[in-house]
Amino acid sequence: WKVISVGAGGQEVEAFDSKNPLKVRNLTTLPCSIDENMVLTAESSPYLVNCNVTVEPAATLTIEEGVILLFEAATHLKVEGGFQVNGSKQNPVYIEPVANNGTFDSIVFMQPQHDILINHLMMTDGVIHAQNANVTLNHCELILRNKALVYQNVAYGHYYGNGIFTNSRLIGNHTGQGLEYGWCESVIIENSHFTDIDDPMEFISVYSGYVKNNIAINSNDDGIDFNNCKNMAIEGNQLYNCSDNGVTIGNEFNGPCENILIKNNLIVNCSIGITVKDGSTAVSSRNTLFGNQTGIKLWEKNPGLGGGLLAVENTIISSTAGIVLDIDDISICNLVYTLCDSELLEGAGNLLDDPKFQSATSFNFQLQPDSPCIDAGNPGSQADSDGTVADMGAFFFNQGSFNIVFNEINYKSSSEFDTGDWIELYNPDSIPANISGWEFKDEDDNHVFNIPYGTVIQPGGYLVLCNNSQLFEQKHPDLDCFIGDFEFGLSTNGELLRLFNNTGELIDQVNYGAELPWPEEPNGQGPTLELKNPFLDNSLPESWCASSSYGTPGEVNSCTVYTVVNNDLFPITTAVFPNPATGRTNVKVNHLKEGELTIQVFNSKAEQILNTRTMLHGTGESMIEIKLPSEAGIYLVRYAFIGAADNYTGSVKLLVY
Repeated sequence: WKVISVGAGGQEVEAFDSKNPLKVRNLTTLPCSIDENMVLTAESSPYLVNCNVTVEPAATLTIEEGVILLFEAATHLKVEGGFQVNGSKQNPVYIEPVANNGTFDSIVFMQPQHDILINHLMMTDGVIHAQNANVTLNHCELILRNKALVYQNVAYGHYYGNGIFTNSRLIGNHTGQGLEYGWCESVIIENSHFTDIDDPMEFISVYSGYVKNNIAINSNDDGIDFNNCKNMAIEGNQLYNCSDNGVTIGNEFNGPCENILIKNNLIVNCSIGITVKDGSTAVSSRNTLFGNQTGIKLWEKNPGLGGGLLAVENTIISSTAGIVLDIDDISICNLVYTLCDSELLEGAGNLLDDPKFQSATSFNFQLQPDSPCIDAGNPGSQADSDGTVADMGAFFFNQGSFNIVFNEINYKSSSEFDTGDWIELYNPDSIPANISGWEFKDEDDNHVFNIPYGTVIQPGGYLVLCNNSQLFEQKHPDLDCFIGDFEFGLSTNGELLRLFNNTGELIDQVNYGAELPWPEEPNGQGPTLELKNPFLDNSLPESWCASSSYGTPGEVNSCTVYTVVNNDLFPITTAVFPNPATGRTNVKVNHLKEGELTIQVFNSKAEQILNTRTMLHGTGESMIEIKLPSEAGIYLVRYAFIGAADNYTGSVKLLVY
């Protein structure tokens, strides 16, 4: 056991049991005025602030990774010079009260002489204020447990300058408000998470920037609040359980909002989904509003300021408890190509239908394959990323190719570098792949790992699935692209691995081996099993190699073959049509040489259900008909050509319905 105690005299005492050492460490007290550059290090940590400290204009305070900075009650740190926090994922910087259950006042950036950069900071029970400053917070956590903020006090207030808040978290206690940016030139809030904080993202007179891919849960006010903002985007956010508006675009006597884009947002269980008021204008496209008391409200809140103007398209309004559209006499809503499941709304292309979400009760608002929202959006708007006509709602249904592949397999770690079992997925496509609700299985259908909602693999990106995240992170501390844990192991004798999408279709499968002709080094000797190129047939042993060192999770494989032979040089080209198909399909072959063509068809369990051989004579085009199984699903069609001097193998996925 270990006990840590900090005394009022500034000593930290760590007490251990009799088999471990006892260490006494003095706290290092910061001076009240820092007038020259100072660096705080983990070796001299923890540090104590017991007065109001000022970093003078000519000085910079730098805090290195692993530092703990403790504040006495009611004290603050004011920065007029420079301030930099260099925490890391493994060793963040901690700023917190010295007393258990205590609080401290604030960190204040008051016209600092340098840009403020804060990385990997964990701050508890204090607030941050910035004025005339450029401040970036990345990978930070701001936590309010004991500090009670009075009404309109904010956890982070930034006025004038520029602000960036990315990859961070703000956890509140339902007192005060969250982030408030006012009169700033540009603000970016991205990939961040807000819980139990009111008005988590509020903007006043901000004229450029965006709010993108954030999650806000349980606000006793609005989720995203814009007042007198211009030329900004609210995109890809998920807002749940706001007691007022999910998104509100207004004025509050600062002037109306203009040129605001509200796109691809999910707004769930709020009093009002989207509000536009008091002379403000906005465009709403590809949003999903579910379970709100009111879907959209346009009105004049403050007399004399005018109503709201909103253009809506490609949107889903579902399970509204009260009024779908609440529009006063001086407001205008141009609503087209929108599905509502309770009434047919006036406007071109609008639908009255069930949107057919995957599972609204599980908060999975992706579309089922037979959803009426697919390809039902405005044909004049931008196409979806798969090249098809716009869908309605925040999440389009990908009708393009599903090319996520098994790219690396660690089925047996060495004793010197044990990371647990893991596999790596790779997205070779040029569009992001939302794999929420997909399933990873081995050959046992009872061994299932459900990929969490909101999981996206960017183009050219990687995702590692682990069965022991703790072991994996210990060996790969700088890697972020992993999730887990799947509750089964990978066989050291080789087995079938399968990846299914959220509708149960087989996307990829590998039946790897642990003995020749498969590489043998990954079987406990340290290397992993790496795919040489994501465009190779990963069902073939020759497409795989043993990695150098202990594998390359989240990176280009060590044995990657960058050059894939151009199809024009292959002795044959093939096409399967129709695809999808039922009953029968055809394999069309254009062959430049004579040889034997073998066609095999495998089901999702890697069972061969067809094997046929055909001699191709001379050159030209041949058509081979294939009788399909009656069971619907994804099948793998493999073909192999053997000529006098050329061999060629390839495969294509076939959907049978």
